[in-house]
Amino acid sequence: MKKITLIEERNARRAARALLRKRKRNGDEATHRGVGDILSDMIQSRTGAPPCQKFCKATAGKMNSWGAARCREDCDELAGEIRANVARMGWASAFGTKAIAAVVEAAAGDSVYRALVLRACDQSDSLPPG
Repeated sequence: MKKITLIEERNARRAARALLRKRKRNGDEATHRGVGDILSDMIQSRTGAPPCQKFCKATAGKMNSWGAARCREDCDELAGEIRANVARMGWASAFGTKAIAAVVEAAAGDSVYRALVLRACDQSDSLPPG
């Protein structure tokens, strides 16, 4: 599995925003991308697998309905939920947590997942309204 660098993630975000702007200019119907949709894409880029149909979609739906502001407020709760989803799907190694699980659990806890939630919120804020 190929690891995605921060530069590649940034370039993917820029390309997505450019595509949305182009669709809006051309009058195409641009579907609104919520925080949960963005986070699902980020996780899929790291794992190489689509989000799980039950728990991941439920978390993404909750995040979409909450919006970026509430997701930031409740990012600890969301990070715990995402960590449980990642563990349930066996994707921990994609987030660099499997090899150092004991250290991460003791020192960082949900910080990897909290950072993903906050990054998705920032990305959602930067997208044009849909």
